Amino acid sequence: MSSTSCLTVCLCIEDLDSGICDILINQLATGYLFGLDQNIHLMLQSSDDLVKLEDLRLDVQDCAYPRILEISCHQTFSDMAYSPDIILVVLSNRSFPYMTDTPTQEQFQRLLGLVHYMTQLSEWMSVLQLSTSKIIVAGDLALTAASILSQKLNKLTAMQLMAIDAQQPRSFAKETTGCYCKANRLCETVKQWWSGISTSALTFLGMKYTSGARGTPKNQDSSYFFSTPVSLIEPMKFVTSSDIHIDLDHVVEVKATTDKAFRIVQEMNRTNNKTSSFLCLANL
Repeated sequence: MSSTSCLTVCLCIEDLDSGICDILINQLATGYLFGLDQNIHLMLQSSDDLVKLEDLRLDVQDCAYPRILEISCHQTFSDMAYSPDIILVVLSNRSFPYMTDTPTQEQFQRLLGLVHYMTQLSEWMSVLQLSTSKIIVAGDLALTAASILSQKLNKLTAMQLMAIDAQQPRSFAKETTGCYCKANRLCETVKQWWSGISTSALTFLGMKYTSGARGTPKNQDSSYFFSTPVSLIEPMKFVTSSDIHIDLDHVVEVKATTDKAFRIVQEMNRTNNKTSSFLCLANL
């Protein structure tokens, strides 16, 4: 997109008190993510707290960022006049790793919260025409979150929906537990993806892999997202790196966690969202 055009960016914010959100908005508004000459129409979307959402809008407006030409607040997507060019889903800080074992009660509650949020978000997004939109899910358990969104909105292509997880696979991992480290990783990856220029030795994107038995209808396949080293070939286009293989331990852990999330989704669908937490946990 030409920098003379106005890029419509929607931030879907799960937790308005997240420090990542403030850093991301600053980097977006100052031109770090999409270029110093790129004008932005910023949409802020959250169902967390309407008063907090409006306060955030006023804070951004008071900063008088020259490239933010318009800013609007939305609790859902039904009142949007048109679909955003880019949707950035900013997840809450859940601070627990992907797991193969049965989750603790605390881990389960956080996973259940993620399933509820992504299910609700997918329902809201279903009213949009997303054929040209790019969606990036970012934060803790972003790979599982993107898998849920892909299952719900199964017409999204692999180039439309991506994830940037807060944690890299262990064999490549750097310390990213703090809020600033997570936000910096997110911003740096988005910048490289947008520009098509790699500024780090390895760029990881959560990419879609489809698992389905032969003959299974497409809308019944389970899609999994895994952090994959990629080579950037041009703005918003990439291919998997041919000389670096995906971390198999990472695949096992992410798939196990995502399968747990899928089972929660199935249980919620089976009981019309009235399933108790304890019943869901017992079925994992």
